[in-house]
Amino acid sequence: MQIVPTKNPRAVAMRRWRLIATLVLLTLVAGTSSAAATQDYDEGTPSADPCQFLASEATPAADGAGMGHGDLAASPAATPVALPAFDLAFIDLMAVHHEGAIAMGEIALARAEHPELRLLAEQIIAAQRAELDQLTAWRHAWYPDTPLASMAAQMGVLDQAMAEMGMPADSGGMEMMDASASARALCMAEGPFDLAFIDQMTVHHQEAISMAEVALQRAEHPDLKGLAQNVVDSQAAEIAQMTIWRDQWFASATPA
Repeated sequence: MQIVPTKNPRAVAMRRWRLIATLVLLTLVAGTSSAAATQDYDEGTPSADPCQFLASEATPAADGAGMGHGDLAASPAATPVALPAFDLAFIDLMAVHHEGAIAMGEIALARAEHPELRLLAEQIIAAQRAELDQLTAWRHAWYPDTPLASMAAQMGVLDQAMAEMGMPADSGGMEMMDASASARALCMAEGPFDLAFIDQMTVHHQEAISMAEVALQRAEHPDLKGLAQNVVDSQAAEIAQMTIWRDQWFASATPA
């Protein structure tokens, strides 16, 4: 049986709670309740900016948090664990990926100039929070005592499934799996914010669709396949809409 090292589950859990706390603070700083966000569409860009909060935080590389799962190197006390089941790996990967989309959406509510884009950001936040809650509930129900595996192990499961399906195993290139890293990349993007959001969220959605397409073939739980199909359908539709807006608003921009 192939094994990979993972860090102490308690340490991993602490990193995850730290990430959740960051997302909560992003929400509070942006002032993004549904009612407030709806009013902001008519009032212009909100004054509160989550990027100001992120700028004061340590970078993932500095604090070692990485993607919220620890890095590849095992500490002396690390305990080897078997590669997780596909459904478990998918749940944990998609949960982290959704956290990234939520963080990016919070920033868009504060910075986007086009009301249509702020509305889309609000919809992304609501939909992915609901799916994140569902993924969390399934994890508790199906894998109640299973510790969080390393990101390397989760990616390994996905890559193996993709290879067996004849798909390019490119999950190692998914650089936007960490919510804080995704948010920082968006905050630091040059040029018009709306263009940067469209381009980065499009890539983020494409990653989610690739993962979901594998789940449609490999997941054992029918409920998980249903969520995967919804990810494919909803995020493909959002990509199509963002592509239209990009052509309308930034016709002279370099193709993404």
